[in-house]
Amino acid sequence: MQYEPFNKRDVLRLLAAAALCAAAVVTFYLREQGILTFNRLSFVDGKTDESIYISSSGAESASVSQSDQASVDSLYPEPVGFSPIASPAREVTVNLFEEAAPTEDIESVLPDLSPETNERAPDEDIQFNVVTRQRDGALRVLIYHTHTEEAYEQTEQYSYIPHGAWHTTNQARSVARVGNELARILVEKYGMIVTHDLTNHEPPNFDTAYTRSLQTLAGYSDRGETFDLYIDLHRDSYAKKHAENTVTIGGVNVARIMMLIGKGEGYAQKPEWPENLALAQSLTDRLNAIAPTLCDKVTIYNGNRYNQHISTRALLIEVGNNRNTLEEALAAMPYLAEAIDIVMGD
Repeated sequence: MQYEPFNKRDVLRLLAAAALCAAAVVTFYLREQGILTFNRLSFVDGKTDESIYISSSGAESASVSQSDQASVDSLYPEPVGFSPIASPAREVTVNLFEEAAPTEDIESVLPDLSPETNERAPDEDIQFNVVTRQRDGALRVLIYHTHTEEAYEQTEQYSYIPHGAWHTTNQARSVARVGNELARILVEKYGMIVTHDLTNHEPPNFDTAYTRSLQTLAGYSDRGETFDLYIDLHRDSYAKKHAENTVTIGGVNVARIMMLIGKGEGYAQKPEWPENLALAQSLTDRLNAIAPTLCDKVTIYNGNRYNQHISTRALLIEVGNNRNTLEEALAAMPYLAEAIDIVMGD
């Protein structure tokens, strides 16, 4: 019996079949280990939940499961001073492919905030008439998150299902939880009127999140709502400059803070960046008076504006990075709130 030799096509077919089998085995293993997940998430436009002080304005906010909602409710008791705003609901279902990346390749997988592609607006940009609000009582603050799903290093107390690398749709575990803590302190300790907008601006494309957060801000402007301070609260990405990742205050590890200012070069409408910079520098100095190196030096980007053209008191504040824990980020909020009260009260 004679055997015909394999030709190149047969060899390629065998190699392709072997590769498919290997991929199937690896995928099964990763899913069993919880490293690779396939999720079908439902985003609801305008979903309002007073327990998390949500104020959605024309973009998607992530819905949560009943167990997650119970966790949110227990973490976020409703303080006085929050006025949730409801808008008509519209359900949008998306399919997401998620894969958690290894920590060794951290800088290559985390979104970089600096490139212009992360905030380039469409040709028809939203124009703002910057109005300085006359103080007639309590300070009014808007806290929102352009990158709502940014999360921290997981711990036993604060674990979550990853939605990509160091991201989660569980707002009790993301940077949204940090915003809630800041809002709570500003209201309860300093008597400010705070709106914490939890609109999820990341879906469907991280790179255009600033376009959607600008639409959220435009919604407030269209309703005639102005604020004394606009805070876009983020979690930074780890870099070698973060060699000292925390500051110890009273025996507690506290995440470091940083302010970002955009000049908006290349945009038709630019921020009044020197005024935003002056405010950022004042807050930085005050934080470092509380504890040296608590706040990194202010970073200025020429080609980005971070939607800071909406006001002369608009800041992007980074609280910790993805190698910090949520506990460390939360521990920084009393000091940030104190600095805001002192600087804005001057």
